[in-house]
Amino acid sequence: MIQKLSVPQKYYEQMKRLLLPLILGLLLPMVAQASDKDFKVRDTCARLSIKEISGKEAMKLLNLSFQGIGQEQYHFRAKSYCLKYKRNL
Repeated sequence: MIQKLSVPQKYYEQMKRLLLPLILGLLLPMVAQASDKDFKVRDTCARLSIKEISGKEAMKLLNLSFQGIGQEQYHFRAKSYCLKYKRNL
């Protein structure tokens, strides 16, 4: 004899099937945004290392503070940020 599911049990089974896609749909944009930011930092650091951009431009792209450092230290500050960023990955 086949047992009929009650209404709450039927909805519970449907909710179980929809829960994973719903969670993934909510989390994927956050993951994509994080990888986009990571790409921007890596791209800026690579362009700095091959001297395609100056230290001042790199600091602007990386949103680093210019306060308290001289103009000759821009490249050093941006380069040290890139080295520390790579270590923390």
